[in-house]
Amino acid sequence: MSAAALSPKGVEQWQQDLDFYRTELHKKHIDLFHKIDKVDFDDYLKKLKSSLPVLTEEQVWVELMRLTQRVGDGHTSMPLWQQETQNLPFEVAFFQGKVHVTAAPKEYEALLGSELLTINGELVSTVAKAVSELVPFRENAYSSTVRTAQYLLNAQVLIGLGVIAGGSDIPLSFQTDEKKVYLKTRAFTSPKLPA
Repeated sequence: MSAAALSPKGVEQWQQDLDFYRTELHKKHIDLFHKIDKVDFDDYLKKLKSSLPVLTEEQVWVELMRLTQRVGDGHTSMPLWQQETQNLPFEVAFFQGKVHVTAAPKEYEALLGSELLTINGELVSTVAKAVSELVPFRENAYSSTVRTAQYLLNAQVLIGLGVIAGGSDIPLSFQTDEKKVYLKTRAFTSPKLPA
């Protein structure tokens, strides 16, 4: 996983993909502009296309996810299902407004139940707010919380948001019952999910 700018060929492919995205949404969505203004939608896409030469793959995905979320319904989404992704080696969930570790590999099992405080020095609450603005299938407060937890430790999303850099150790901090724990970890590859 690299956070390098798109190649000229990558830019050309994304331009075609964004044209296809726009055309298909216009054709198939029952009421595309019920929450977002048509001019705002088209301006967002135009700006995204013109920015492609300086963006990374991860940034393009994040911007496309953000725009799709602005359409304003839980059925129009841009999930990362059909691509191999990388995630930090934990699963988390929100409990009483805080992010807690619900699954961890054996070497980190002492962190089960602990609160995740920071990702690469950024407060988890700040990162979670940014992630919640682009997660797919967000229809209400409950689904937003669940989806945000699912995407919170996705390396592509974190790179696209500028929280982490590709290919580096990622500092995390946790609060257990007894103490704060600091560690560095890497993302691991997750299999593609079926559509």
